[in-house]
Amino acid sequence: MVLTLFKMLLSHKFNAAGKKFPGKGFGAQRTLWPIDTFWLFITRGTLGVLKRDLALEFNISIFTVSDFEYKWSNCLFVMLGSLTI
Repeated sequence: MVLTLFKMLLSHKFNAAGKKFPGKGFGAQRTLWPIDTFWLFITRGTLGVLKRDLALEFNISIFTVSDFEYKWSNCLFVMLGSLTI
């Protein structure tokens, strides 16, 4: 399971904001590497950093921070929930 999670972090397929919007390339960044989204989730969960501060640090919107937080919590719920104790 850990290896599967590691492969997911390094793959481009898990990128939640996968497509860049068409345009001239200005404005906020709209894609992050999966490892960056995981770091954002861990930082938010352990340190309790405000969404606004994470949005400024990663140059994304506050809604995108919430979206990554939701997707990572669901992913970990499914992966860890399938383990038998």
